[in-house]
Amino acid sequence: MDGMQDPDELGIQGVTVTLYTVMGTVVATTTTDNSGTYAFTNLVPGEHYVEFMPPWGYAFSPQHQGADDTVDSDADPNTGQTGVINMAAGASDLTWDAGMYQLDSDNDGIPDIVEGTGDRDGDGIPDYLDSDPQGFIYDEATGQILAGDRMSVTGPGVVTIDRDGSGGSYRFWTDGTSGTYTITLTPPPGYILSETCLPKDPPPFDPTGGSNPTVLGNGEDGDTGYLTSKACTFYYFTFDLALGDPIIINNNFALHVPNPVPNPVGGVIVPVGKVALLAPWMALAALVAMAVAAAVLRRHVA
Repeated sequence: MDGMQDPDELGIQGVTVTLYTVMGTVVATTTTDNSGTYAFTNLVPGEHYVEFMPPWGYAFSPQHQGADDTVDSDADPNTGQTGVINMAAGASDLTWDAGMYQLDSDNDGIPDIVEGTGDRDGDGIPDYLDSDPQGFIYDEATGQILAGDRMSVTGPGVVTIDRDGSGGSYRFWTDGTSGTYTITLTPPPGYILSETCLPKDPPPFDPTGGSNPTVLGNGEDGDTGYLTSKACTFYYFTFDLALGDPIIINNNFALHVPNPVPNPVGGVIVPVGKVALLAPWMALAALVAMAVAAAVLRRHVA
């Protein structure tokens, strides 16, 4: 993407390359081979230029970067055309190249050519324009995506969090260090993790050998703020990740508002977490103990 060809960057097969005279007459057309190279032979001496047509999902790199003309990109990013090439009789010139990079139109970390033009979640938006994060946090009763969450990730490598859950979705990257990575989620006030849509770990989810991207749950229905379905889907808190693994998307966490619990001493208790569910039983036990103690005291006085 920097406009200079590095030793580890592979050529692109199937690029259409057309040779023109300086007056705009087509001389010949070819396509690049599996190493990304092309050639025109037996040319009439004179002035020419070359035009490159990038495959779908690619765009041109910046033109004329660096001081080495043998590894820079000669194609104008706007037209795909080179400058004028003056070919003398018997001459050979192998320096006219074009740099290209894969587009990621929805900025979700998955190249357009990987996502394609399908519609995996049926919301009418093609996949390459439908940004799917690693996961949404949603209300299991309505399918609404919930803002106000917080998530963190721990593991053996350096973790970069791109979305922290505060907007209702999360996404993180590792530095490629292999190992088990664990997500910790803090729900927004008034919500707890679902007690019906349960996580599938242990063991940790390992995407090795799966499709790219690996889709675990439902995506957002357009930009409505709701998932395409509120149904329970597979999700995990732990992942075995390694360099080169497929990207995981829609690992969605289901939340719900807990039901109010009757309070034996009047009113109700609205638990804010699973531990709070024990409070009514503890209170009832205390009342029973007090009643027993009072009965013993009265018996003794009598």
